[in-house]
Amino acid sequence: MAEKLKFKFLKDVPLGNEGGVFEFYHKKVAPALQEILENESCVHTIGLFSRWGTGKSTIIEMIRSELKQPMFVFDAWKYQDDSLRRIFLIKLVEFLNKEGEQIDPAILDPLSKATETRGEVEVVSGESKRKTFKEKFFSFLKTNWLLVIAVGLLLVWVSLESLFSDENLVIQTIKNSAAVVSSFSLLGVLLLPIFDKIWQRSVDKFLSSLGPLSTIKTKVEKEEQLNSPEQFEILFQNIVGKINKRVVIVFDNIDRVQGDTAIKILSTIKTFLDPKNIAGLTFIVPCDSEAINNQIKSFYQTKDNDFDPSEYLRKLFNVIIWMPEFIEADLHAFIEKVVEDTGEIKELLRQEDVVFIIGSAFSNNPREIKQFINNLISALVLASKTEVWDRIKNNVPYLAKVLVLKQKYPKAYRKLKDEWFEPENILRDDDENELRDFMINTSRITVDNAEPFIYFKEPTISNQLANSGGLTIALVEGNNEKVKEIIQEETNKEAVVDFVELLLRKYRNQKELLKNIFITHLEVFNELKITTSKRRYYETISRALDVDLWQFFANLPTNLIFTNILAKEVLDSKFRNPLIKRYALALGSEEVRKPDRLELVKDILMNLKQNVRLIDDEARMQISKFIDEYFSTNFEIISLFEKLKEQEDFITPQAFDKFITNINEQTFLKDTKTFFQFKEFILKKKKLGALLQKVTELIQKETSTHPDFRVEKETFMKSIGGILSEFKDELDNVDDGVKIQLIKQFIQAFNSIGSWDNRTSLVNNLRWLYFSAPDAQKTELNNLINTYCQQASAPKVEEVLDYWQKETTEKFINDFFQSLSKKSMGDDAFLDVIYKRADKSKKVELITNLINQKGVNSLNFLKKLGNNLPDRQAAVRNLLSKLPSTPLGEQVLIYDYLPSQLSKNDPADLKDQVVNQIKALLKSDTPASQEAGLNLLTNTDSLSEEKKREIGKEVLDWLRQPGKALNASHRFVLKSVANLVSIMQETPVSDFTYTLFDMLKQDRDKPTLEVSLEILNELKPRYSKHENDFKDLLDRLKVWPQNENKTLVIEKIKNLKSNNPSKDEKAFWKEIDSLSGENA
Repeated sequence: MAEKLKFKFLKDVPLGNEGGVFEFYHKKVAPALQEILENESCVHTIGLFSRWGTGKSTIIEMIRSELKQPMFVFDAWKYQDDSLRRIFLIKLVEFLNKEGEQIDPAILDPLSKATETRGEVEVVSGESKRKTFKEKFFSFLKTNWLLVIAVGLLLVWVSLESLFSDENLVIQTIKNSAAVVSSFSLLGVLLLPIFDKIWQRSVDKFLSSLGPLSTIKTKVEKEEQLNSPEQFEILFQNIVGKINKRVVIVFDNIDRVQGDTAIKILSTIKTFLDPKNIAGLTFIVPCDSEAINNQIKSFYQTKDNDFDPSEYLRKLFNVIIWMPEFIEADLHAFIEKVVEDTGEIKELLRQEDVVFIIGSAFSNNPREIKQFINNLISALVLASKTEVWDRIKNNVPYLAKVLVLKQKYPKAYRKLKDEWFEPENILRDDDENELRDFMINTSRITVDNAEPFIYFKEPTISNQLANSGGLTIALVEGNNEKVKEIIQEETNKEAVVDFVELLLRKYRNQKELLKNIFITHLEVFNELKITTSKRRYYETISRALDVDLWQFFANLPTNLIFTNILAKEVLDSKFRNPLIKRYALALGSEEVRKPDRLELVKDILMNLKQNVRLIDDEARMQISKFIDEYFSTNFEIISLFEKLKEQEDFITPQAFDKFITNINEQTFLKDTKTFFQFKEFILKKKKLGALLQKVTELIQKETSTHPDFRVEKETFMKSIGGILSEFKDELDNVDDGVKIQLIKQFIQAFNSIGSWDNRTSLVNNLRWLYFSAPDAQKTELNNLINTYCQQASAPKVEEVLDYWQKETTEKFINDFFQSLSKKSMGDDAFLDVIYKRADKSKKVELITNLINQKGVNSLNFLKKLGNNLPDRQAAVRNLLSKLPSTPLGEQVLIYDYLPSQLSKNDPADLKDQVVNQIKALLKSDTPASQEAGLNLLTNTDSLSEEKKREIGKEVLDWLRQPGKALNASHRFVLKSVANLVSIMQETPVSDFTYTLFDMLKQDRDKPTLEVSLEILNELKPRYSKHENDFKDLLDRLKVWPQNENKTLVIEKIKNLKSNNPSKDEKAFWKEIDSLSGENA
């Protein structure tokens, strides 16, 4: 809201001795000057020197009333536009008469009366003086043509009238016509002077060149007596001669009048106002000596560098009084005093920093101080009516600082308008020391944004934002984080866009600031996802880029410019197209071809190809041309174009030829990726042959310079393999001559490497070439690969195989299986590599070969396969068939392994083969064989109960055959039958039980007895079912001598006692107990 300020302007009048002269030096200088003037020896001319506005007039006023002599003060500035000599004399006489002198005013008559002389002169132009008579005659005719016509026609009429009669009609018609025309001509001659008078002022200049040969003019000569220097001197002496006392004449404000007038006054004082015969006349000239010196120098306009204007002053004045300079403290006190006289506004002006600013700027000039305070009051009154009043009211010292710059240092003020966001950074190296001192001394009095103090307003758009000032400063400083923070707090994002658009227009003439605004807002808008559809914003920013900022294009965010400006549909093509063309042409500039500008080129090309719809044919062709000329050998540039359409739009076949030609071993890995991208392009443009020729050249160079293995060679060969793989289907279409040379170089490179393992990187390349090689070279390639398979280590062969896809790997193994299988039999690691990658048939073949060649030693590999045998039954058959030729000790290992590989679903013949093997093992007197049979039987879950009963019956029959003496060595076979009891029929079970009881005889050794008792305790035959076997044993025990074996049998047999024995069984156990007591 506007605020009404109450104020009073300071009056610019000299300080008098009434009302208290302020404590400067005036009251010290004034008495001194008075004393000089009253001295009898006082000189004729006195110069009172000090700077303008420092109180010279004040001193004159102070001594004027105290001085004993009359003092006439003539204000030269006031009368500079009049005749100074005339006015001076008039005012001098008026002053003297007021002082009591009786000077007759008639003495001034020569000033107002003048002589006058009149006369006529003929003015003839130089041109007229040179004219001939003929020229003058025709000039007269031209000027007085009406009169000539009138006179001529009159003569014609008179002649006809006298010579012909009225009857002749023709003659009569001519006479009448001549009379009419003559009459009108005479009328024109009579009226012409009247029109001349009316239009004299407007046509005088034009007619003067057409006038008579000579013009008679009246010359009036006037001459005022005052304009005669000699008469002026005489009149002045007459006036002064009429007084009888000393007179002091003061020429004040000479330093304020125009330069030539000031010099004339000074010359007059010295030359004409120095009466030779009159004493007591003193002239005082208060002035700024520096200003006068400048006026003297300017007036005489000397080119002599040795000219000294101060010498002129020294000759002019008899005495010079230099007024002392002011002390800063006194000046500050003066400022504080006059501020108190400004009314209520003094509350804003009396601030310490305001006084400090004023004192720092005007340290020697009280008048200038008063003027500045008035200016500051005016500025405050104006600001109080604006929207920035609150801001200015709270920082009046800075407003004072801005006004000082505007008033005293306009150049610095203009810089402040440009550097408003950094107001203390306006000093330049060539600035004057006075400005530099002022800025340094007042540096603490500053603001972040000087615009309100310069313009007293903020843009209308700014009012829609909460912190437009902070946003402006952050943008021009390029402070992304601060801009982001401020924008996030603003609720009206459209107003933010409008404000940025305003700044882009406002700072068009300040390129660096505009660049900061441009870059910073684009980056922040992009981060905060601020978008707009306002056409004006896009037009303004595109215009700023095109007209004002293009010189900085290399440092601008190219990606954001395309994405957030040029690609926007709302942007009119008349703004977009010139910028697209600029970017296209920029690719041909030296700036972008600098090594450190590669990323810029990539950004430009990436955006152009992504926005190809915005590019016309001319621009596209220009881009292609520049790529061909400057960037065709650069992998990073060429690789930007990933799709065939892009490649055909921007990459010419010639450019791609250059790219291929420039390939080397160091860049080949990166270039390979580009070939993959350009596959369709290469094939369509038939460039594969050229590419393979370049590869051939590189291989030859590598082999000749580095024949043996090195890491770089391996990397290089793998890259070539990538190309052969990518173009495998097209290799058949390549000219055989190209392929033959390529294969030749590969073979040479392969054979040049010493270690077979180090040839790994070339093997797959040879394999690729094999598929499309001419028949004459296929055999050679196969032989090399076959030899490699025999010689290379498992890890390297694995590396070769893993390069290929599954089917191709299996085919590789099939093609070289003989060599691979042979090596596998002696190298478990190699076997692992080959087996894992072979197809099923080759896996079966490998296992068969392994079993046949290594026998039991194949079990470790088979066990690792677990249940993943490719053909389990075949493996089992092979193992079973291998048993007869396998030592018994090794057979056991096979028997341990076989159960895990048998299945209920196996064919009958395989099961029969297993059953027969179990029978054969069990029907052996060798414990190891029996144990193997027992384990095989126990672990083979795949056998049916029928097959197991068959085994049990046949084995039991073998045990019961006549003459067979069973002992401890038959432990495993007995246990095998015992394991089958649960599924055997009753008769075989009874037979087996009888066999076990029959083994309990006194003639058997203890181990045999222990085996029998152990198995009986496992079977626990019931007394009721095997009563005879129990009683037979009792009978044998009764006659069994007392010994350890008898005791063992009695104690162990008790474990077969039933829980609920019958009467007969109780009797049996009673007798056993009795035998036990006897044994004790």
